[in-house]
Amino acid sequence: MDHHCPWVNNCVGFGNYKYFMLFLFWTTVLCLFVVLSFIPFLSLDWKDSSSIFVLIVFIIASTFGVGLFFFTLSHVFLILKNQTTIESSYRNQDNNNIWDIGAFNNWVQVFGEDKFLWLLPLPTSLGNGIKFPRKDDVTA
Repeated sequence: MDHHCPWVNNCVGFGNYKYFMLFLFWTTVLCLFVVLSFIPFLSLDWKDSSSIFVLIVFIIASTFGVGLFFFTLSHVFLILKNQTTIESSYRNQDNNNIWDIGAFNNWVQVFGEDKFLWLLPLPTSLGNGIKFPRKDDVTA
């Protein structure tokens, strides 16, 4: 298990970590799209109630977008180091992680070998969720 996420009301772990990451990524992209789409409408007459709505949506999308961007970035970092959220909170930050098999290999473990399927919600993760490759397995 990686962690319990109240936003998706589920525990995030081996079976759904890719989907969780895609949820973060595409939600961040959606917020960016909304912010960029609403920029031309920010200079409208502020006495109109629809302009206030545009401003409120812009502020909410900007706030969520910035937060989600950094949250997504932190999980990308965790994938590249092959750490869970729980492990990152108590493990030393030295290079003694036996599960870190290199940034690209760690990424492939979560998103699969086919790069064209990385951004699609399809089951492409490698492994069975019980046995994982170790650093000494890959370098040997």
